[in-house]
Amino acid sequence: MARSKTEAPAPEMQTEEMPAEETKAKKTVTVRLPKAIDGESKYQFVAINGRTYQIEKNKNVEVPPEVAEVLRNSLEAQEEADEFNEANAAND
Repeated sequence: MARSKTEAPAPEMQTEEMPAEETKAKKTVTVRLPKAIDGESKYQFVAINGRTYQIEKNKNVEVPPEVAEVLRNSLEAQEEADEFNEANAAND
């Protein structure tokens, strides 16, 4: 399902726009990913158009807006998958 770009980010990831005077060269967004669970990597890997990013979890990190969008979409997809699995587990 398509969602508008003005929709609020997923509650697990905090984002905020940088003040205009600090973003003259390049616009960035501050994100904070949820803390890693035991056994999970403390970094989230993102690749967009051949550029790669390694985002540390449980820490405020400056990223380009397109990276924040990919992270937001990933968290939303994971939430939907978890809901689907929970709903179907009861049917087994």
